[in-house]
Amino acid sequence: MGSKLQLKRITLSELCLVFLLVFLGCSKDDNKAIQGIAVQEVEIFTEESKLNIGGTVQLNTVVTPADINNLNVFWGTGNPNVAVADKSGMVTGIKKGEVTIFAISEENLQISDSVVLQVE
Repeated sequence: MGSKLQLKRITLSELCLVFLLVFLGCSKDDNKAIQGIAVQEVEIFTEESKLNIGGTVQLNTVVTPADINNLNVFWGTGNPNVAVADKSGMVTGIKKGEVTIFAISEENLQISDSVVLQVE
């Protein structure tokens, strides 16, 4: 007669081990490519706190972690009548007053930083 097939019961610990090997066995670098890395912080750097009407100040950002897919930020102003910021972070003074300039992560709109500048 034919051979008899014997089935082995899998224990919970064996099942967990299989799960870990199959689903979590990727290296950290593989996980980055699959899941992407989230922006954690945007920080604006400038040595200037004042600018003249018609003058400009270049603002720069550091987005962390540095190995994310999208380091870009959106620039904006709290009062475009006082100063405007272009897409590269160049701020131009329009009229006297205080203005808040902000940078928002393109990848995660909830992550941002801001600076206050005085236009004289």
